[in-house]
Amino acid sequence: MRIVHALSVPAFFTLLSIAAPAVMALPTFNDFEGGGTPFTVTTGTAPAAAVITASNGNDFLRLVTQQTNNRNTVGFDRTEVGNNFNQLKVDWDFRMFKNNTTGDQRMGDGYSFGLLPTATYGTTGALPGSATGDASPEVWNLPGALVVNFLGFNGTYDARKDVALRFNDVQIGATVNSPVDFTFDARPILDPDANVDFVHAQLLINALPGGGSNVSFLLGGTTATGSGTPIFNNVFIAGLNPYEWRVGFSGRNGSAINFTDIDNVSAVIVVPEPATATLGLLSFAGLMLRRRRAA
Repeated sequence: MRIVHALSVPAFFTLLSIAAPAVMALPTFNDFEGGGTPFTVTTGTAPAAAVITASNGNDFLRLVTQQTNNRNTVGFDRTEVGNNFNQLKVDWDFRMFKNNTTGDQRMGDGYSFGLLPTATYGTTGALPGSATGDASPEVWNLPGALVVNFLGFNGTYDARKDVALRFNDVQIGATVNSPVDFTFDARPILDPDANVDFVHAQLLINALPGGGSNVSFLLGGTTATGSGTPIFNNVFIAGLNPYEWRVGFSGRNGSAINFTDIDNVSAVIVVPEPATATLGLLSFAGLMLRRRRAA
């Protein structure tokens, strides 16, 4: 964990009233400094994903190590029971980087975040994607899951910074070249165990009454402010309806290699403050009564 951010909700993401506070249901949270939501590591090719005791403080999870053919998945336990993510906010920090200044400077394949239905992938334990022959971890095309891909390898020394959305094993729209750099290839981090140069990611899901969901994804900013750069903004995904979920990450290197690190993972269902909902309903009722009197 680098900085403990207070959990709050961007103004456009609140229910009924943007002026009123919101409360959170039971969150998934882990800053890898003890406690937090339990998680399971599955390794296809060693070394396994592991918590790194940072040389400058604030520990983090090393998902992929700078070695060839390293493949790992990390699955967090379910924390919220029920099909109830009408509004869901997921945050994490990450970085993809190399620490060698000579030799092969190409970035590895990449990694993915997944919001996985427990009906298919269980409430705890291992997730698919790390074994040879599994779905490529940087694409993680898992049926029923909402996935964000981060792609670094393009066969040259100029690393990709591509982001893609997937749902139910289908890519949604085009791959976007991120304006926010998250592959530190041109400026190696020479101390791989120092907690520096992480990029913040935020995923916002708003389930719609008529079915489907609007999904936004931002890079940069913080958990508290949400003031990142929109990579995807209110992308409608048909069929993405509330399901019981847990979160996970999957990543790999092939012949080109880098480190991929994760920190400060949180996922919270956003629910209206009871007083907010009451105020909103009373205002609506008052408006209807006024219209009736005016008729």
